[in-house]
Amino acid sequence: MAVTNLDERKICFIISKSDLSKYKKTVDSLTTLICPKGYEVLVRSFTENNTAAAYNRIMRENDAKYKIYVTAGTEFINENLLAELIDIFRKNWAIGIVGTSGAVVLPTNGISLSAIKRVGKVMMPDGISAWSAIDDTYQKVQLIDSFFLATQYDIKWRDDLFLSEIFAKAGQCVEFKKQYYLTVVAKQPAIPWCKLENLPTAYDETERNLFLNEYAKDIYPLVSILIPTYNRPYFFEKALHSAVTQSYKNIEIIIGDDSTNDDTKKIVEKYQKKYSNIFYQKNKALHCTVRERSYANYNSIFHKSHGAYINYLNDDDLFHPEKISKMMNYYLEYDNIALVSSYRIFINENDEETVFSGYKSLKVNNDIILDAKSAIRTLLLKANNFIGEPTTALVRRIDIDNNFGTFWGTSFHCVNDMAQWLESLKYGDLAYLKEPLSCMRVHKGQKPKDSAIRFAFKNDLFSFYTLSYSHFFGFENEEEFIETIKKWLSTYASENTVFAAKEELKQKTSLFYDKDIIETFLKNYTKAKNIIKGNILQTNIATNNSPVQHMSIFLQELLSNQKGQHICYINEQAELFIRKFKNLNTSLVTYKLQMKTDKIDSTATFLPFMMENKVNLSIKQAANFFDCIVLFDNIMQWRQPENILLELKKILKPNGTIIINFYNVAYYKNIKNVLDGKWHYKAKSNINNNYEANLLSVKNIRFFTIKSMQRMLESVGLKIQNRTRIFTTEPETECATFMDPYMKAGLASRKDLPDFRTCAYIMVISK
Repeated sequence: MAVTNLDERKICFIISKSDLSKYKKTVDSLTTLICPKGYEVLVRSFTENNTAAAYNRIMRENDAKYKIYVTAGTEFINENLLAELIDIFRKNWAIGIVGTSGAVVLPTNGISLSAIKRVGKVMMPDGISAWSAIDDTYQKVQLIDSFFLATQYDIKWRDDLFLSEIFAKAGQCVEFKKQYYLTVVAKQPAIPWCKLENLPTAYDETERNLFLNEYAKDIYPLVSILIPTYNRPYFFEKALHSAVTQSYKNIEIIIGDDSTNDDTKKIVEKYQKKYSNIFYQKNKALHCTVRERSYANYNSIFHKSHGAYINYLNDDDLFHPEKISKMMNYYLEYDNIALVSSYRIFINENDEETVFSGYKSLKVNNDIILDAKSAIRTLLLKANNFIGEPTTALVRRIDIDNNFGTFWGTSFHCVNDMAQWLESLKYGDLAYLKEPLSCMRVHKGQKPKDSAIRFAFKNDLFSFYTLSYSHFFGFENEEEFIETIKKWLSTYASENTVFAAKEELKQKTSLFYDKDIIETFLKNYTKAKNIIKGNILQTNIATNNSPVQHMSIFLQELLSNQKGQHICYINEQAELFIRKFKNLNTSLVTYKLQMKTDKIDSTATFLPFMMENKVNLSIKQAANFFDCIVLFDNIMQWRQPENILLELKKILKPNGTIIINFYNVAYYKNIKNVLDGKWHYKAKSNINNNYEANLLSVKNIRFFTIKSMQRMLESVGLKIQNRTRIFTTEPETECATFMDPYMKAGLASRKDLPDFRTCAYIMVISK
């Protein structure tokens, strides 16, 4: 426990006397410091090799509240150091340690000087070395640099672990954190407190490993390595060994074993005697196909994991020892990263590097950060999975939609890895590392490339395209989508190939995929032909129940048969739909409202769609002009939607309607995610319409339940003429089970279950 009842009027400097010349330099510089009135300054020295033990001895021998542990040779050059230091401690009783420089985020090697996010400053022989500026009086950090460490409480130093000064002080920062005290770096507004001849870069490798083994769980997020395996004990042991020898220390390893014998189990039991972070389950469920078995195993071990980050390891692949450490550094240091992968090499049965043309790999000269849009378009438009297989990439758990490889709520037969990369890239950019950090093994025991697998791949690609387009994801416009479908047809959909494969499958049963794989492909082939003919709306809306898809269908039904109506829309999303509707109903007269971000005033202008009308309309000219106003989810993005709705009423005909959709904040999954701490505002998002991921994105600043929406509309003289609930595919019982404790506690009613199960609403509003 921390000792806090110390003498507040004493300041003690603690310095090693092993090097007398350096000791004298530091002590001489103390004479330049101004001692605050009423305070006593003490100096204590030591010669012991065990720095931490010496610190403990001196700490026990004197009761000074402010103890400053200084590396011999450090000079003090700011005469106001003591006053500034005491002021920081007095501002916040929770501050335990103050340094002059340090790491805001500690890299996975445990060395503060190698961090990218550093703050503070120090005088060097060639001038001031300064890192990121500090705005306030101090900046919270994970670790301070070892040459200056000041405390206002006493906590025992770990002399059982560390002899050297560097890691004794690094460990002390964590020990203070474990007792809920802060470690901070001082702003030093005028000049630096300290001068050094050089930064303390040398360290003891043994003590570095001791530090990481002892404190990794207190510093770094948990990473789950998930190994699904089936009857490959020889390769599996090599994969497992590559997992347990990772340099990143906060790891759990979860193994799902579908093997038909106990060979793998015996290997795991041998490793469990040495490694306590290995968890094993023997799967007993029977499955009709290999795909079903593999899919169930992947999902089962994921749901048994606890890590904030997930990396699958196929049982015949290998990890580089530094894989997790190097990839985690990008997540720790960069806020915009949503996916980390690397170059990979291919090996044969004998662990020898080999050339394999069946998979694409991206070789780069330097580590790169690729913006999400570029990465998504490469995956989609070029069908190029350069990111790799599940073994290759490290994924954030928060970006996995229930199961690994789910994209827009849809699971995939063949390329679930590519599906997950697209799902993850909704939330941020890709870090791609030049070093090969994993090995993909190519051997005879892998899945044969039979017709079912080839056609499953084609079906998955088609689903990627249609799902992405229907969610305004990846494609710039309709023309680009159509060109991609044409390419899909020309590359994968020769009629002769289709029917030849169908005949082939009549004679044999695929071990890996469902029997109807070819029938699914034929349906996709027909859909693709229809898309090329221009029937996009009827063919690219999947059965997935997303708000955007429902809105598209809803608007099509509402507007396709209306003659000569005047339509007003606001955002680009609505414009994409208007383009489609114009092909179905050329009599529609459409305008886009150009307005300020959060206000409709006299400067608002109505621009004719595609210059079909030659004259813009002012807000006055548009009074009682429009039959229909299409808002989409804009209502969630305005700070005062009531004021905007009042202005929109003025341009609406007496019998006109306003169409909106909004995400239901009372949807039970939203409640669950908030309670689980999975939601947070995202500074950058590539999603426009995913209700689960986007509800708390920065662009949405107002949130509604059905009742709060109704109250707001009534307050401005509008009424709900019609509303459509959008349900997701989960069974109704799942919602009821989750809400049951709240209903029993009287916090919810059974009659409200439909609202809790509703992820979004579409509404027709009138005056």
